[in-house]
Amino acid sequence: MYVMTTTGQGRIPNAGIAEGGAMPEKKEWNIVSNHGAVLLMIAESPESTMREIALSLRITERQVARIIRDLEEGGIVCVTRRGRQNLYAVHEDAHFRRPVLAHIRVGDYVALMRAPAPSEPSLNGNRGARARSGTPVA
Repeated sequence: MYVMTTTGQGRIPNAGIAEGGAMPEKKEWNIVSNHGAVLLMIAESPESTMREIALSLRITERQVARIIRDLEEGGIVCVTRRGRQNLYAVHEDAHFRRPVLAHIRVGDYVALMRAPAPSEPSLNGNRGARARSGTPVA
């Protein structure tokens, strides 16, 4: 089997084809990054342990520690030690670092992500956030 290159200037045998002729598995991805997910977990439960956060998000404790350190160094999260436990606080007035998102307050992001889906009927008669997006609700 041959696959055309993106430039269309040649063929590469078996490009992108896994052994046995199967297409490679699609990479799993999420709209919210691990940093965003950890931030939401901290906002929801400031007394969570790194282990609890890691288990909930299916990432390693080392990744959680690195992310919390990043968020703390970025001025988004404050970490306070209480005995053997860390307590986390979100700086709601902080802003995102990415220039295209710099106008968004962290507190507004957290509030939006934590908001329950509306229960009132939408214009098309369906309920909830998915109905507003045009996706039918079963």
